[in-house]
Amino acid sequence: MKCTTCGYALWDLTSRTCPECGTGFKPSDFEFNLNSVRYCCPHCRQDYYGTGVNGHLEPKDFDCVRCAQHIEMDEMVLLPTAGVSEDQTRAEAVPWLDGSDRQRKFRLLRCLFSTIGMSLVRPHVLGKALPHKSSLWRAQLFAVICGTAYTLAGFALMLVFLIGAPFLAGAGGGGPTPVQWIATMLGVFAGVVAATAIATLVMLWLWALCTHGLLKLGGKPEGSLGDTGACLAYAHGAGVINAVPCLGQYVGWVWVLVSGVLIVKTHHRVHGGRAAFAVLTPPLTLIVLLVGAYVGWIAYIINATNSFTPNQTMVTERDEATLIADAASAHGRTLNEPWGNDHLLVLVRDERITLWDTVAGYTDTFPGDITIADVSLQSAADLEDPQLFADEIDRLLETIAPLPEDVIAHRLGDFVFAGHGVDFTGPANGVWVVILAPDPDQHAPQSWDTFVMVDELGRATTINRANFDGMLAVQNITRQAAGLEPLPHPGTITHDEPAVAE
Repeated sequence: MKCTTCGYALWDLTSRTCPECGTGFKPSDFEFNLNSVRYCCPHCRQDYYGTGVNGHLEPKDFDCVRCAQHIEMDEMVLLPTAGVSEDQTRAEAVPWLDGSDRQRKFRLLRCLFSTIGMSLVRPHVLGKALPHKSSLWRAQLFAVICGTAYTLAGFALMLVFLIGAPFLAGAGGGGPTPVQWIATMLGVFAGVVAATAIATLVMLWLWALCTHGLLKLGGKPEGSLGDTGACLAYAHGAGVINAVPCLGQYVGWVWVLVSGVLIVKTHHRVHGGRAAFAVLTPPLTLIVLLVGAYVGWIAYIINATNSFTPNQTMVTERDEATLIADAASAHGRTLNEPWGNDHLLVLVRDERITLWDTVAGYTDTFPGDITIADVSLQSAADLEDPQLFADEIDRLLETIAPLPEDVIAHRLGDFVFAGHGVDFTGPANGVWVVILAPDPDQHAPQSWDTFVMVDELGRATTINRANFDGMLAVQNITRQAAGLEPLPHPGTITHDEPAVAE
């Protein structure tokens, strides 16, 4: 029977405090083998023997047979039974607490490993052997040592690499010197150890608080909150499985939970189901919350992506249509007169746009697919030399131009130019200049979901297919007010059949 704080032997004492450190104690805090301890009356020294549960007296209070004084077990003086050594009185002991004995201080490491072994394979014995109100700082130290050791063991291969890295860096003649690298790694190592220690303690006591609260729902547990914290601290010993490469990280935490349930069950003397509910509910709730948060985050990303994609496509289409309209407007301002029957290819010739700008990014149309008056633009699209390309565009313009004098709109790729007759130097009337409507020679009209229209001022409007006919009727009223012919549906305008006045 030793002080749980300093390890001092508490035999043959009438006082209920440790003479060495002043920690209070009671004989009922300890467990003994049956008949291994003599309980002596504090008044007359009459001997009684512990034949009850945990080697305690049965009953715990009675009248002394010698002096007739009423006595209780916790006020009696304890001694080992004659012929029984001190070690033989202990029913079971937690080695880590036994390592506090000054005479055994050199066995501390062995006590650590023994306690880890108990937590791993005999947690029910550990819970029974753990004294009530045992040293909390030693329990926390055990948890911190285990948590830190297992974390570092999990990164053992990385640590080996980091140790060798400075020598490789030094051999290469660049980067930090080996001494600088080692100093950096030592700092990182210290940071990992400190962070792991703090995280272990924080998680331990959050777990203990929740577990003890849940235990109290089923009735008052035999131990205190500190006892619950000590139980869960020693359960960390089962986490040695985490040190096993690859597999350990998936099994170790489960073993810790199981060990915690068994230690709490035997220490608090509660039903297994009650212990499992109290111990497992907090970590499983945390896991559910984390998984739920992760799933929610993934769902948010997917929904955000889905909701963002159409807008992104819309913005891209609007930009493409605006690019063509801006280039046409710039060319129109150089004419000093309304746009006549020039073909949009003049913008390619003048390098205001490229052939690739004439096909929308979301369609599968390519410049080589464009054929005008039986002349394919593939011949120009294949040319890389700027001068040869310019000459080929001039040849194409001579072949397909000029457009009819009464042209209303014509097509180039996925864009319809409706700015014929528009004076780009005059006031704007809201007339559509460019319409993004995929090439009907390449795409069925029913496959178009939206149209993009850009007016003289570069204002882009996106309209879905269901509403387009109505907007086209409104646009034709605007065109009529501007003195322009009505515009047919852009799906009827092809490369070989531009829209002309009737």
